[in-house]
Amino acid sequence: MPGSIQLSDYHVSRDTGFLLENPQEYLPDYFEPWNRLAKRMPDLVSRYSMREAVEEMPLLDHSRLTGYCQKRLAHMQLVLITSGYLWQEGDAGVVQRLPECVAVPLWHVSNTLGLKPVICHPDMCLANWKYTEDQRDIEVIYTVPGGSSSVWFFKVTCFVEMAFAKGLQSVQEVLDGVMEDDNVKVTSGLTGMTITVGNMQSAMKRMH
Repeated sequence: MPGSIQLSDYHVSRDTGFLLENPQEYLPDYFEPWNRLAKRMPDLVSRYSMREAVEEMPLLDHSRLTGYCQKRLAHMQLVLITSGYLWQEGDAGVVQRLPECVAVPLWHVSNTLGLKPVICHPDMCLANWKYTEDQRDIEVIYTVPGGSSSVWFFKVTCFVEMAFAKGLQSVQEVLDGVMEDDNVKVTSGLTGMTITVGNMQSAMKRMH
């Protein structure tokens, strides 16, 4: 349809909404140091050995990342590594500089994606989920210090995003209706969006 807005142009899926459809868990072998430290961050922080591990990490070539999903995963891994490095000692021991091996690729990847170089919703929710083997539930891919409470927070946020995804057809209907000057289509879409908001509120209540 001429002029119709394509949600996929904005990395939005009709099935999962703003959640990445198939988030990657690991980068290619070349980036194994990032894979390893991001996965082990909570444990290394608890042992006060995260900074030492980061300082031993080589400077990797960020330009070897290919595709949007790899760059999203790289951003999540690098901000997790950064957070662990900065906050290992708590408020009293925050360092003022990042090692080049983290700062350089994080700066470039963040600029490419238009994301801030900090832990954010696009990282820990939108790109940090996968279905369990039986496809009946979801689980997070990467965790932060805080144990099960932080994991549940990220999961519930994903549930809210999934509830929103089911209403994307209504959003598209409103957008198309406006462009076509079709009041019936706009009204139908707005009604569907109202139902979607209610479903999102129900999902949010699972936080407690």
